[in-house]
Order: sequence, then structure tokens, then C-alpha cells
Amino acid sequence: MSVGGRSKAEFAALRELVGLSQSMVADVLHLNSKSVKSWESPAFKARPSEAAWKEIDALVESMNKFVEGVLREASQNGPVELCIVRIKHRDISSEIVNARVRAAVYVLISEDVAFTVRYVDTVEEWEKLDTYSR
Repeated sequence: MSVGGRSKAEFAALRELVGLSQSMVADVLHLNSKSVKSWESPAFKARPSEAAWKEIDALVESMNKFVEGVLREASQNGPVELCIVRIKHRDISSEIVNARVRAAVYVLISEDVAFTVRYVDTVEEWEKLDTYSR
């Protein structure tokens, strides 16, 4: 079930890739979470809105930029240190940050690049340490 070449399943896969739950997407777009669930269910005709695709695509682009920055740093300076936010309360920012780190770890492993991962307590602390997204 795709519209314009993009399917409900693609939306769900990208949403999960960037670390968002259906209810988080609903919060970002100021919708009811049932709307997002219907977008992803083959049982319903509803499709992801243009705004939803733009949000997901922007998050994927940001994730790719982060991973590219991590790889660039590793190729120039050797092993990299990544930070993952210790999640006390699930929130959108920490989920997005941690999804980026997981993506980078996956790529580093597949490229056989050395890395370490440590915890930080807040997204703000992570942002101060993040040199890869710049």
C-alpha cells in the first residue's frame, strides 16, 4: 500500500529508526495517537500526512548527518567516543538522540571501526559533547 512510492510500512520503519513511538509522532504533530496508528495499519485507508513525512524525513536526514560526522571523525582521528542518554523518563529528545547513537554504533561495527560508548544524564549534556552533528 503505497502512495507516491511511499508506503505505510516505510513510514513505520523510519519512525522506529529515528526512535519515535506512534504516540511521540502524534505529540510532535499535535494529533491523536490513533491517527498515527491508522496511518501504519493496512486495515485503514488513512495515510501519513505530508507534515508527518516531512518530520520523519528531517529526522532521518539529521541522523544521517550525525552518522556521517561520526565516520568522518573516526577516519581522521581514530576511535570515537559516543554518548547515550540514560533514560529516566522517556521523552522525544532522548529517544531521538539514542536512536542516532545506535545507528552510528551499527555503522561503526559494520565498518570495523573502534569506538566506546558512555552514559550521560541529560540531552543537554549530550548536546554539549556532540561534535559530530556540526
